[in-house]
Amino acid sequence: MLITTPEHECVDRWLFRDAWGVYGWGHWHIFGRASFARAAAAADLRIEHVAHYPRATSWIWSCHAPSCRPGCRMPPSGCSGARHVDGREAGPWSIALLTAFTALDYACLAATRSTSDAEYVLRRVTS
Repeated sequence: MLITTPEHECVDRWLFRDAWGVYGWGHWHIFGRASFARAAAAADLRIEHVAHYPRATSWIWSCHAPSCRPGCRMPPSGCSGARHVDGREAGPWSIALLTAFTALDYACLAATRSTSDAEYVLRRVTS
């Protein structure tokens, strides 16, 4: 089984705290490594592999969320960051944003071995 989930233990979550761009995306649970391992074990699943990938959009939404609406966890569709990311105003600015934040996420991955996007490969524990 393959599960992709936001990773709570990442640099951008630490920096942005409650304004982290992943909050409000419709995720029921956001895990850290230990909490995901406990949830997998409770479901009789064994983690076989964990991989982290850059998620530039998390950084972009985190940077724009506080400026869009006070207390907003996810920017509304009219927010400049969201418009550039979802393609409604695609162009050089969106390419520059995605490139810069992808590079930043790769640097965080090299330094901390974690990003805001985790992929877990699980296998059912057999008796």
